[in-house]
Parts: sequence; structure tokens; C-alpha cells
Amino acid sequence: MKREATTSLTLGARGDAERMYSGEWKSFIKERYGAEPSVTYFESPVIVDNASGVIQEG
Repeated sequence: MKREATTSLTLGARGDAERMYSGEWKSFIKERYGAEPSVTYFESPVIVDNASGVIQEG
């Protein structure tokens, strides 16, 4: 049975995400959950912040 967890974060730059999801993080996830993590990057043309009512175009 395949188990999957996902999250979506908005970071300032891809480099920030690459530093955050480093080899150390990947090792931690594998040790804790027993599976090799994967990271997928997407570019979003629009970011909607419902709490503040702001729409930011990419």
C-alpha cells in the first residue's frame, strides 16, 4: 500500500526551498517514516491570500 503525505509552501525563492529540503531533512524523513521523500517544485502564476484579501500575480 502506497502512503503519501503532501504539503504546499510559498517560499521567497526556489533556492530557499532547496536549502530547507536538504540532504539532512531527507535523511530525517526517511529515518522517521521509513520512506525516501521526494520534492516537486511548481510555479504558480497567481497566489491568493484569503486572510488578507491580496491577490499576487507571479
